[in-house]
Amino acid sequence: MASSSMASDGMAALSSGPYKVPVPWRRPDPLSQRVGLTVAICALVILLPFGPYRVPLAFLIAAVQLIATVVVRRRKATVTEELGSYLFVEHLLMLVVVLVAPSGYLGIAIVAIGSLASNSPYVPQSWLRGLAVITMFTFVAPALIFGLDTGPMVIGAGLFIVGHVVLNRSGALLHAEEVATAAQYEADHDALTGLPNRRVLRAVLDGRGDTARPVALLLLDIDHFKEINDSLGHDVGDHVLREVARRLAGIDDEVLVVRLGGDEFAAVVPGSVARADEFAEAIDRCMQPTTWVHGVSLAVRASIGLAHTYAAPPRLLLRYADIAMYRAKREGAGPTWYRPEDNPHTERRIMLMQGIVDAIESGHIRPWFQPQIDILTGEVVGGEALARWDHPRLGVVGAAELLEHVKLAGKQHEFSVAMLRRSIEAAISWPGHIRLSVNVSLRDIRSRDFGAEVEFLLATTGFDPRRLTLEVVEYAADACTDGAVPAAQRIRSTGVSLSLDDFGQAASSLARLDLFDVDELKIERRFVARMIRQRRDDPFVDSVVALANRLGLRLVAEGVENDEMARAVAKVGIRVVQGYHYGRPARTLRVERFAPMAPPGASLLDL
Repeated sequence: MASSSMASDGMAALSSGPYKVPVPWRRPDPLSQRVGLTVAICALVILLPFGPYRVPLAFLIAAVQLIATVVVRRRKATVTEELGSYLFVEHLLMLVVVLVAPSGYLGIAIVAIGSLASNSPYVPQSWLRGLAVITMFTFVAPALIFGLDTGPMVIGAGLFIVGHVVLNRSGALLHAEEVATAAQYEADHDALTGLPNRRVLRAVLDGRGDTARPVALLLLDIDHFKEINDSLGHDVGDHVLREVARRLAGIDDEVLVVRLGGDEFAAVVPGSVARADEFAEAIDRCMQPTTWVHGVSLAVRASIGLAHTYAAPPRLLLRYADIAMYRAKREGAGPTWYRPEDNPHTERRIMLMQGIVDAIESGHIRPWFQPQIDILTGEVVGGEALARWDHPRLGVVGAAELLEHVKLAGKQHEFSVAMLRRSIEAAISWPGHIRLSVNVSLRDIRSRDFGAEVEFLLATTGFDPRRLTLEVVEYAADACTDGAVPAAQRIRSTGVSLSLDDFGQAASSLARLDLFDVDELKIERRFVARMIRQRRDDPFVDSVVALANRLGLRLVAEGVENDEMARAVAKVGIRVVQGYHYGRPARTLRVERFAPMAPPGASLLDL
C-alpha cells in the first residue's frame, strides 16, 4: 500500500490533531517495570515474616512472573493488553501467597484492596467490584474477628500498593496514548478502504511551503458509479471501491493515495509533470482488468484531472484538479490537466455571471449570423443565428461560453425566447427565400409556454413561419419525455420547421429520429471533418443521405472549412453547407451569391 507519509519527498509530517498525548512524559516500558516489580515483591516476601516458606514462595513468584512475561511477549499483544495480563497474574499471586502464608493474609488483603483501588483500566468494572467484595469478606473480616498481629505486614502492604499504583498509572497513560492513536487513525483514514482521507490530504497540502519539492495532485472519479450502486446494490459498489483503492495504492509507494469520499480518490505525486503523467497512465493500466463481484464482471473506468504546483499554490491544487476532472468527464477525454480558462472562479467568469441576466433583458446579447449555402448554385439559402455578447470590458463573448453561464444563471428559457425574437427582427429584412435557423434546447420544446410564445412572435412580427427553423441539440434528446412529442407537433403545425442539430455526434443518431418528427438534419462538424481523413465513414454518410431522401428531410453539413471538405460533402449528395470556408458569423448576414462549385447545369454527381 502506498505510504501516507511520503517521507522521501520531504513532505510535512501530519499533525496529530486534537488527539494528543500529554507531553512531556517518559513513556513507561512495561517489561522493565515488570522486572522491577517482581524483584521488589520477591525481596519483600523474603525479608518480611511471610512464614517458613517465604524463600520458596519468592522463587515461585519469580518463576510465575517469568513464565507469564514470556507467554505475554510471545503473543505480540499491544501495550495495554500486556499490562492487563500482568495485573491479572498479580492478583492470582496474591491468592497464592494468602494460601501459603495464612498468618500474613491481612497484609496481602491490604495489597489486594490497594491494587483494586488504583482502578486498573484493563479489568472490566464488574470484575473490579466483584474482586473488591470477595477480598473484603475473605481477608479483612477474619482478621478483624480473630485479631491477628498485622504490624509487620503493614509496611510490606504499603510497598506493594506503591508498586501496583505505579504500574497502573503507567498503564493508564499508555492506555490513553493508544486510545488517542486509535482515534486519530480513525479520524485520518477511510473506514471502507483503509486509505487516508480528505483530512490527511488537506494537512499535507496545507503543510507544504513554497520551497517544498513540487508535486502534482491527481483527482479520480469512477465513471457511472451511481449506476453500479443503483443496479447491483451498495455491497457491489463497496467492493468496487475497495478494489479500486487496492489497485491505486499498489502503484507507487511514494505516492499518497487518498479517498475523498463517495467514488472520488486523490493522489499526491511528487516530482515533475512527466511523472504525474506516468502515474496517470499507470492508473489507466491498472484499471484495465475487469473486476469480478459475485460472479459479475465489471469494467471500471475513471475520469482523471490533474493540477501541478508549477501552475498553482498547494492550497488551490484540489480545486484546480477538480475542475480538470469534470472537464475530462464532460468531454470523455483521458487524464486532463487544469487550464486557467476552465476555472469557474476566474475574474472573467465572475464578471460574466454578474452581468448575464441584465444582458439578456437589455438586449446586449444579440444574434450574429452565419450563411448556409447551396453548394451547387452558390446561393445563400439560410442563416443560422449564433449568440454573441459584446461585453464592455471583455469584448465579444461567444455562444458556447454564453450558454454555459446562461444555464448556471437558470435563464435558458428567457435566453432562447430573447434570441428568437431578436433573430426574427433581424431576418425580416432578408430576401424572402432565405431561411432563419435558431438554436433551442429540448427543454424549450417541452415547455408549456414556448409554443405559444413562438406563435405570438410570428403573429406580431409578421414573419413567415415557413422561413423559420428551430434547431434542437441532439445530445439533449436523452432527456426526451412524452411531453415533447405533442409540443413539437404544435410547433410544426404553425409551419415552423424542426432540425436535429449535431446529427452523427451520438452512436444512436439514427434511432433517435423517431423521438419526434423533424424536417432537417444537420451533420455534426467533427463527423464532416473525419470524412476527409477516414474513408470508412463514407458508408454511414451514404446511409444518412439515403434515409434523409427517403424521409423527405433537408440535409445541412456544418463545419465546412475548406474546398476539399466542401467537395467531399457534395459528392455524397449533401447540397446545403455552412462553415468558415463560406463565412464566419457576422453581425449581419451576407446575402450575396457565392461562386458556385460547378458550372450551371452540372449535378453533384459530376463533381
